[in-house]
Amino acid sequence: PNTGIWFLPNAILPEYLKTDHHKPEPLTVQMFIESAKAGRWLYD
Repeated sequence: PNTGIWFLPNAILPEYLKTDHHKPEPLTVQMFIESAKAGRWLYD
């Protein structure tokens, strides 16, 4: 895998610097519900 520039998001990097470290997890309503019950965001 390409190491790229780890602290920058892929959206602002040229194609040859993009990494696979920023693959977003699908956001679901269940994630919001569980985090609301816990009082903080549970997913990183």
